[in-house]
Amino acid sequence: HDDIPSFFDVGGLVVGKDEKSATLWMKSNGVLAGNIFFELCFELLGCQVVWEDCAVEGQKIDVSASGKIKLATVNGPVNAILRGERTALNTLSRCSGVATLSAEAVALARECAW
Repeated sequence: HDDIPSFFDVGGLVVGKDEKSATLWMKSNGVLAGNIFFELCFELLGCQVVWEDCAVEGQKIDVSASGKIKLATVNGPVNAILRGERTALNTLSRCSGVATLSAEAVALARECAW
């Protein structure tokens, strides 16, 4: 309810319902996690998420070579894409952050033979 506090969606009225697509880019090294939550946010709004082959849940992704890597494309009505993007991105970012820090902690523990 934080992103859309009521059923009156001003942004949706402005952009309309034309079919559009949006691209999800990963711009920092880390472990990708939360794909299912990202996808569900958009599925509930009538959109479809098409994942790239590199976008594997739990996979460490290195973006050093290119600066960013395309993970997915979201297709659907532009007003629905805008309604779901903040919640979907926040959830994916949080899950990926936790997974990345967890992987770093595991690596450090193994390095210390713990």
